[in-house]
Amino acid sequence: MIAEREIFAKVHSKLAKYGFILRYPEGKENVTGYNYEPWHFRYIGERSVAEKITKEGLPFEEYLSNK
Repeated sequence: MIAEREIFAKVHSKLAKYGFILRYPEGKENVTGYNYEPWHFRYIGERSVAEKITKEGLPFEEYLSNK
């Protein structure tokens, strides 16, 4: 639905500000092993880390493997 996409787009844009990331981002199914789930968030806690993951478009697995 269009309304859902608009709502999730607003929520996703604010996640990193509060230390969260989108856990299973669209287009990264081959890395995460899961389909895109716009409602599935993960609390990272460290705002700067959440912002880096979000800015670089990384799934959590790629972030961990690059550390």
